[in-house]
Amino acid sequence: VQRYWFEETPSTFEINPSLSTDISSNNVTGNIVKEVKSESIVIQERKLREKDLGEVLSATSKVSVDWFGFGLALGIQYADLKYIEGNYRHNVKHCRIEMLKSWISLGHATWTKLVETLRSQNEVSVAEDIEKNRFLI
Repeated sequence: VQRYWFEETPSTFEINPSLSTDISSNNVTGNIVKEVKSESIVIQERKLREKDLGEVLSATSKVSVDWFGFGLALGIQYADLKYIEGNYRHNVKHCRIEMLKSWISLGHATWTKLVETLRSQNEVSVAEDIEKNRFLI
């Protein structure tokens, strides 16, 4: 059994060499941690942090749904979104930034959750781009 550590996250994963599972550098990044135990693979994705905000903003730049509805779909409380709207009423771009920042600060934000939410909002092409670029497929 080999144990690997990532600098970005304290998580570890184990690879049992007797298994025929291929985990290459293209499939394992500091963002996704795979545990191989017996014959099953469990994916534990690291939570997004505020330092990931720029990358999240870039990945979602082509989202066409309104930021408020998107925020609700991500699980941000209505009152929090109204607060953002009140503070940045005349700046939709800044509302979107603050909404994503708020989502990340909830502590359960992941690339997979973002992709699932994008799909639920019919933003399939954006979701597919993220999947390809973040090795989620």
